[in-house]
Amino acid sequence: MSERGVIRDDLTGLANEWYFQLIFEFAFSLGDRDVPMTLVYFEVDGIDAFEEAKGAEARAQAVKDFGRIFAQVTRQTDVAARVGDARFACLLMVCNLQGAFLFADRIRVAAEEMGKETGLTLSVGLVTYDKDLDGHQGMIDAGVKALLAAQAAGGDTIKLAKDFDEAGLVWESPIDA
Repeated sequence: MSERGVIRDDLTGLANEWYFQLIFEFAFSLGDRDVPMTLVYFEVDGIDAFEEAKGAEARAQAVKDFGRIFAQVTRQTDVAARVGDARFACLLMVCNLQGAFLFADRIRVAAEEMGKETGLTLSVGLVTYDKDLDGHQGMIDAGVKALLAAQAAGGDTIKLAKDFDEAGLVWESPIDA
């Protein structure tokens, strides 16, 4: 089997979820050495309605196009991956929250441009490394909470994990399910 089949998503060419998790678990330990890092989750807003209106092939093309945006905007030191049907994650190494907001907004603006044709936008959740997080899974959970807060706010926005709590949303960990 080729490297591409092992570590790359077939549709987008980005890293796949397995490879992303592997790299993230390794990189997480660097946070204890004061290497700043930020985890960013993106999810395509309205993809199900889009598929209903345009079909599965159009959905796949839209996801592929979003993947191309991530590939163009990320740096060589970052890891961009497709981690769900229409969900993406980017691990930004040596990147603080301010830099992550700039990165996420560049992606969101590029998606808005593409969305003029498709009507699709992106919800974005950000979390930076913090020693108080409960390991790498705690950082992942915080990133997903931030993403859910962005979706709860109507999408096409960027949110942090604290926004999840402030919105009064209820968390059910996928590990506990």
